[in-house]
Amino acid sequence: MKISPVEEFGLRCALQLAMQPKGAALPASEISKREGISLQYVSKIMHLLKRGGLVSASRGIQGGFRLSKSPEGISLKEILGALKERPQTSSFCNKFKGNRHSCANRNGCRVRLVWDLLAYHVESVLAGLTLSDLASDTASSREKVLAFARKHAERSMSEFERTSHASEREQLI
Repeated sequence: MKISPVEEFGLRCALQLAMQPKGAALPASEISKREGISLQYVSKIMHLLKRGGLVSASRGIQGGFRLSKSPEGISLKEILGALKERPQTSSFCNKFKGNRHSCANRNGCRVRLVWDLLAYHVESVLAGLTLSDLASDTASSREKVLAFARKHAERSMSEFERTSHASEREQLI
């Protein structure tokens, strides 16, 4: 998994908003100062988050950015999705087919199982964790993430098992 700079900084900017008192706005200049990134870059990130429906903006002396919904209602997956500047191909087979029309190992690929497992776990973690989970102090955030990992480990294994069999069947068609 490759995290782009806009995704890393975007998540951090969204987290700054999540740590604000409910309904309080935070100016882009303050986010820039807190995160040590340029005002122009923060403005770009906020535009992407606003376009994704995750933040709203207000002008004026009390203006700035605020989350469009509560931090509990915004998954990390939503944030990263709003920050993607280009769509990504979800299928590893289509992405790494070499100079052929389709992957040489399309049927019976054993490597794809590993990539599917990794992709499944990344998606599951990003969908299952919210801004609220990270908005506490470091120790509390760590405990929330560990609790999430414990709770979903077994469920993830059985779900992956089910979906990987479906993926294998699709490849044979």
